[in-house]
Amino acid sequence: IPSGPRWYFGALALSMLWLSGVSYLLSFCSQGFGNAMLIPDSIVGLTVDSAGSSLPNLLAAVAAGKSGRSETAICQAFGSNTFDAFIAFGLIKFIQSALTNFRPIQIAKGEGFEQGI
Repeated sequence: IPSGPRWYFGALALSMLWLSGVSYLLSFCSQGFGNAMLIPDSIVGLTVDSAGSSLPNLLAAVAAGKSGRSETAICQAFGSNTFDAFIAFGLIKFIQSALTNFRPIQIAKGEGFEQGI
């Protein structure tokens, strides 16, 4: 496997591609699960998806903490959530806005978080 500084950008791009593909697959499968169990999408997203995406970070933080690298454990806890908020979610909304010439994105009444509660 090639490594070194000249491969950093390609590795980052490939990891972002994998992250977006697996996130889409998780969303698609959890939506089907919610439909089969008659659970609204917003509830499934808040519970199943969030737990499924946080579990690997939890395991990595615990492993780092047990090995005496407490700084790494703390960075794992804050870094992954910051990345999700600013890059994963923000980039998707930026691309959606750019494709619509930065017009406001309309949300129909009854969509979103309020629907599931």
